[in-house]
Amino acid sequence: MHVGAILLSTRNSDTRSITRTVRIDEDVQDAIEHIAEQQNLSVNALVNKALRKFAFWDTALEKFEAVSTPSQLLVKMMEYLSDQNAKDLARSAGTNIAKELMQFMFKEVTLNAVLRHFELQGVHHVSIHFDHSNEGEAHTIVMRHTMGPKWSIFYEELIRSLFTELGILIELERLDNQVTGRFRTARTAQEAAPRATAMSIARSAF
Repeated sequence: MHVGAILLSTRNSDTRSITRTVRIDEDVQDAIEHIAEQQNLSVNALVNKALRKFAFWDTALEKFEAVSTPSQLLVKMMEYLSDQNAKDLARSAGTNIAKELMQFMFKEVTLNAVLRHFELQGVHHVSIHFDHSNEGEAHTIVMRHTMGPKWSIFYEELIRSLFTELGILIELERLDNQVTGRFRTARTAQEAAPRATAMSIARSAF
């Protein structure tokens, strides 16, 4: 079997990419070029996408003995659960598996870790898309998927359980293929306390 070389990335003055050349089997290179053409991507972009998924998602999941399952099968399996069963499963996933995965990947379970966890799912699962936007302290998250109402029940309860663990109040809205959450950070209150203390000290000095 022939072995070819593929350029993964190039360094530009305004990026943090590096240039690295690796040797790959010829049939792998042919497959990569074919997939890149199908997805209308450069080979460089496709390889970086694949390596990012491997480095930041697949490797972590391997530690938890995760298996790949077609989304159609997951939809069918969820249909056998009642709404309450789906909620119970989500709470168990939130308080156990998701927390353990975040602690392994990010070394902490914080708001940033939770958001990053969902962002990675949105990047690496074709059936899920995750958006997060904020205006100051007002945040909106949207979990869109293609797996039907029962999975919306699951994701709604999963999000609720994780935010409850964080002590953050979140308002959730569920549709058949989408869950929207709205919450506020407590940044203003946290910053106001030191200022109030400083003002009290200043007043006591006069």
